[in-house]
Amino acid sequence: MSVVFLIGNSGSGKSTYLYKRTIEESLKNPNKRYFYIVPEQFTMATQRAFVTAHPDHTIMNIDVLSFHRLAYRIFTELGYDDVKVLDDTGKNLILHRIASEHIEEFPLLGKKLKRPGYIDQLKSLLSEFTQYRISPEELSEMGSLSGMPPAFHLKTKEVSFLYEEFLNFLQEGRITSEQILELLSNIIEESEVVKDAVFVFDGFTGFTPLQNDVVERLMRVSDQMIFSIIMDPSAKPYFSYEEYELFAMSKKYMSRIRFLAEKTKVEIEEPILLPFHEHSRFLSTSALGFLEKNIFRDSGDCYDEDVSETIQIYRLDNPRTELEFCANRIRLLALDNQYRYQDMAIVCGDINTYKNYVSEIFSKYEIPVFTDVSMELSYQPAVEFLISFLEVMDKNFSYESIMHLLRTGLLDFSVDDMDVFDNYLYRSGIAGRKKYEHVFTIRPSEFSEEELLRINEIREELMDTLSDVLDVFMKESSVQKKSDGIRGLFLSYDIASKMEEKSKYYMDKKDEVRSLEYAQINDIILNLLEKMDMVLGEEIVSSKEYSDLLRAGFSAAKIGVVPPLGDGVVFGDLERTRLENIKVLFLIGAVDGMIPKVSNGGGILTQNERLLLKDADYELAPTERERSFMQKFYLYQILTKASEKLFVTDTIYDFLAEAPEESNL
Repeated sequence: MSVVFLIGNSGSGKSTYLYKRTIEESLKNPNKRYFYIVPEQFTMATQRAFVTAHPDHTIMNIDVLSFHRLAYRIFTELGYDDVKVLDDTGKNLILHRIASEHIEEFPLLGKKLKRPGYIDQLKSLLSEFTQYRISPEELSEMGSLSGMPPAFHLKTKEVSFLYEEFLNFLQEGRITSEQILELLSNIIEESEVVKDAVFVFDGFTGFTPLQNDVVERLMRVSDQMIFSIIMDPSAKPYFSYEEYELFAMSKKYMSRIRFLAEKTKVEIEEPILLPFHEHSRFLSTSALGFLEKNIFRDSGDCYDEDVSETIQIYRLDNPRTELEFCANRIRLLALDNQYRYQDMAIVCGDINTYKNYVSEIFSKYEIPVFTDVSMELSYQPAVEFLISFLEVMDKNFSYESIMHLLRTGLLDFSVDDMDVFDNYLYRSGIAGRKKYEHVFTIRPSEFSEEELLRINEIREELMDTLSDVLDVFMKESSVQKKSDGIRGLFLSYDIASKMEEKSKYYMDKKDEVRSLEYAQINDIILNLLEKMDMVLGEEIVSSKEYSDLLRAGFSAAKIGVVPPLGDGVVFGDLERTRLENIKVLFLIGAVDGMIPKVSNGGGILTQNERLLLKDADYELAPTERERSFMQKFYLYQILTKASEKLFVTDTIYDFLAEAPEESNL
């Protein structure tokens, strides 16, 4: 049993080295298991890289897994297939139900729990507590710390109560996604699959306490563990460090692994120091190599050669102009036959600032682009249809709620019909279910008898479909009965077929991402209803309570889209997006407040409270100060991703020059 550190700068070829080493070792030892562990979002790209690099284009005794996929592999081996895992949507449903039952008991949090998004914040906080092994009892102890703000004691008391109620609910045979690793840690030494195996950890900059527990247990049973560390070998990896240092995260990561190795009495081999070589991303003597070697470090060195063909900085008017610039430059580079679209990528500090412009601008330039962001359900017509139906009940057939339902475009009425009905409701002032159950007799002067007849046909068609579902919702009944009503509504209007048609429409337009979104949405909604039935099926709820539960479920559900395999530009986030084999990189939005990203100061625990808890030796998620140093490290990684060209843009909204201002480093 031994631990090995592979230490190298960003771009030095650590992953390539590990692929080659793992493949060679696996071929020499066909009966030995090799587990290559990477962050969840990197598994698919890493699997492709292994298959491509392997001489047989197969990886029979190599498993590319994340921590959670490793857990499921061992659960299957040991017969834990019946583990019920509660995802974020399920957590939101449970917390919303618990909060609604006890809301009057919370003088501090009570009103806040009704705010949109607050349950989501509570869910994230409880997930953080689980990951960092903070129990409800320990949270209560935090409340008695001296020197904390006056409201902190009451806050921790109320949150710990909600936390304990949440855990009590889970005792019915369910676990959260964070508790998967806790279960894995408890059973991992029973597994035969991992015994005497080789584990390689690549792409990590540190572990949570629960991940550290898993690593410690693996050290006890594995043959060898290799950890890839992003660090300049000259940075003295075994020496103490300050948190503001560029490689502080890497040193902290190494220090923790060394502690676990010493604790389990596992040998720590001499580290492998990887210099720049022929398989590195760029030569250490190039402009990009010089940037990697000197950025965020006080070397005092100066690069004397012209860098205008390699590194360019532009100042532009606004975020939309930045995307226009990127699209134009990408198009030119592709037309010159220098690069394929997949050779180029765009990253930013805050993807929400740009995502609404991406499709329009890149479609204009006929550039295929994949936006690496989880799509919120609230923008999908099928979800709008459901929300508007709930509004019709909540607001008793108000003009706004009825027209919201009709304008979703899923009720088989023509645009002309909707316009006529809209005008009629506005002019007549008709509202309320009772009036919709009878023939409309009010006829404003501008409407003819024929138009009134058609308006009543629309009213009748609408009520014929909605009446049965309305009867279920207008009285208190179980969550499951109300969910059955929603399913019936979806069948009545054939929502699944309409979403399939939309998916085909976007596929024909070569918009694979939008096509995949529409292909998934029906199943996502039906899965949400199933979760509500599973978690709260027999609970008797009012229409308003069911509506709130459904909205809580939608707030947590996301549409995840796998990047298409074809030739396309990736547009992603500074911290989240995985980039491989990129020749040209555009870093946009390089302004204060976005890089590093400034927090809005929100959260149930304030930054001041987190700092005081850290001083009291409680380990939680990084503080904003720590995150600012971490983002410097992420920025270092991104700026060294491109092998040939780097473009950096920022914006000044009152900048009036007609052409971009260009400068060289």
